Amino acid sequence: MKQVIIVVAGIGDFLYIEAHWLFCWRYWKVSCFLAEMRQVKSHCSFKMIDLTNIALSFLFFVTYAISVTLHLVNTEGTDYAFWTDVFAPCAYVFLSTMLLMYACVRVWWLLRDQEVDFSNKWMALHVVMLTLLTVF
Repeated sequence: MKQVIIVVAGIGDFLYIEAHWLFCWRYWKVSCFLAEMRQVKSHCSFKMIDLTNIALSFLFFVTYAISVTLHLVNTEGTDYAFWTDVFAPCAYVFLSTMLLMYACVRVWWLLRDQEVDFSNKWMALHVVMLTLLTVF
């Protein structure tokens, strides 16, 4: 029963990080699309964005696969468990938060001269909450 709980917890942690990443990645892609539509010079291509998404999603999966494996062989007291259980998730949430913050600022900057009512206030609140989650 303990092994099932460890595997389910690892899958849950992976899906939590992946959901945050996909949300932030999508908002980043929207900001790049807006920049392209407004003909603003942009240093990102959609192919690079998709490759980044695939690479980081694979990295998240590998990290949690390693974490589950380490817990199944009872190495919770080692440094490896610290890296896969504490440091990596915090780094991933921090990366997602910075990407979301960049995308929010970029969307605001692109649409600042138009009277568009979009939810940047809520995005900013989400960034603050994710940053607090990462820090604490």
